[in-house]
Amino acid sequence: MIHPKAVRVSRVFLLLLAPLLPGGALCADVAGVASAAGQTSAPAPAAKPPKLENIAQRFDNGAGWEIKLDVLSWDKGSALFVRNLARHTEQMLAKVFPEAFIPPPPEQLHGRVVAVNIELPKREEIRWPGPFKALSMPGNDVLAIKWSRETRVEDLRFALARAALARLALACQAPAPAPVPAGSVPPPPEPGMTFEAAFDAIPAWLTNAFLLEMELRDNAGPDHRLVAGSHRAPLPTLAEIGSARVSPAAAFWFLRHVRAELHRAGIPEYAFFSGILLGGGPDKVLGRHFPKIAADTDQRALWWPLGYVRLTRSNAFLRGAQTMRESAGRFRQATSFLLAPAGVDRSFRADALAGMRSLPAAGREAAIRLRRLRHELPGVNPVWHNAFQSYGIFLERLPDASDAELARLWRQVEADASHARFLQEAVEKALREK
Repeated sequence: MIHPKAVRVSRVFLLLLAPLLPGGALCADVAGVASAAGQTSAPAPAAKPPKLENIAQRFDNGAGWEIKLDVLSWDKGSALFVRNLARHTEQMLAKVFPEAFIPPPPEQLHGRVVAVNIELPKREEIRWPGPFKALSMPGNDVLAIKWSRETRVEDLRFALARAALARLALACQAPAPAPVPAGSVPPPPEPGMTFEAAFDAIPAWLTNAFLLEMELRDNAGPDHRLVAGSHRAPLPTLAEIGSARVSPAAAFWFLRHVRAELHRAGIPEYAFFSGILLGGGPDKVLGRHFPKIAADTDQRALWWPLGYVRLTRSNAFLRGAQTMRESAGRFRQATSFLLAPAGVDRSFRADALAGMRSLPAAGREAAIRLRRLRHELPGVNPVWHNAFQSYGIFLERLPDASDAELARLWRQVEADASHARFLQEAVEKALREK
C-alpha cells in the first residue's frame, strides 16, 4: 500500500521499514549515533497507536540541485536522525565531486530537482532479504531501508551514499529536460535506466571510496593512519578492488588514482559518471577511459601499481598539498583558455576574458574554472597559494567589474605568479645544492 503522503513529485524520500520496536527503542548501533547527534535517549513509547511520521526539508546541495527531502517512519526520532544523515550525504556528494555537476550544454545539471517517490509497505509485506533495496515502478522510485534491531549504521550510510551516486550517474547520462510552455502537455520521458538498476550498478568500490572521502572531510584533513596502514598493506589487485568486499582504503586510493589520471588526460568528471553505469569494474573503467593503456600489456601492468605507490608514498598527501611543480602546472592550465568564437579556434590567457564577457561560452568556461579553483585551493602548494587566490578573485569579479578594475586584479595575479616562480626556483636550487 502507498501512503498518501508518499506520492509526491520531485521528492527524495528515505524510507524506514519497520514499526517502532517494543518500548520505543532503536537498535543499539543507531541509538548510539543518534545520541552523538544530539538525541540523548531513544524516543519514548507512543501513548497512541503508532502512525507514520513525515519529516520534510528542502535545501540546496551546494552544486545547484534543489533537494526536496522527505523521511517517512513510524518513529519521529529515527526520521530526524536519518533526515540529517541524508542531507549531509547529498551535500558532501557535491563537495567531493564538484566537477561532475558542471557538464557543458545541453547537458547542464544546474537547477535540477531529483524525483524519487517512496512506498511504505508493512513489515510483513517485505519480500527482499537485505537491509536496503532500491525499487522502481511507474512514477515511483523507492529507497527502502529496514529499521529494526538488525539495522546497522554502516548499512544506512552505504545505502544513502549509493543512492546519491546513482542519482548523479543517471543525471550525467541524459540531458536535463527542456522547459515545457505553460498549458502544454510535457512529452513522455524517453526510456532509460531506472533508479533501481542504477542503484544496483554503482560499484561497491566507488561507494566505499565516497564514504571514506566523506569521513576524511568530516575530520578536516587526511588521516595519517590511513597512509601508514597503506604502507604496510600489500598492493590490492584490480580484481580485489572490483569485488563486493573491497576494503575502503583500497577503494579510496583507486578513486584518487582514477581522478588524477582523468585530470591528466583532460577527461571531465561528468564523463566518468556517465559511463560508470555501463560497467563500474576497474577493468571496465580502465578500458573505457584509457584505451591505449588498456591495450598495451606493459602499461596496463604498471598503471595501477605505480599510481598506488605514488599516492601512498606521497609527502604531498601527508602535507595535504601539491608539490610546487604540480601547482605551477595547474596554474598554467587554469589560466589558459581555448575557445572558438565565430568558428575560429583561439587560445589566450585569462586576462583576455575581460574583452570577451559578451560571449556566453567565455562566461560559462570562466564559471567552471572558478568552481574548480575553489575545490583545488586547499591542496595548492603554499608557494603558489597567493597566485591561485588572486586568480580566484579575478574570476569572481569578472562578470561585474569594470575594465579598469579587472586590469588591476590581473596585475596582482601576474605579480603573485611571478613571486611564486621566484620562490620555486630558489627552493629547488637550494635542494639541488644540498
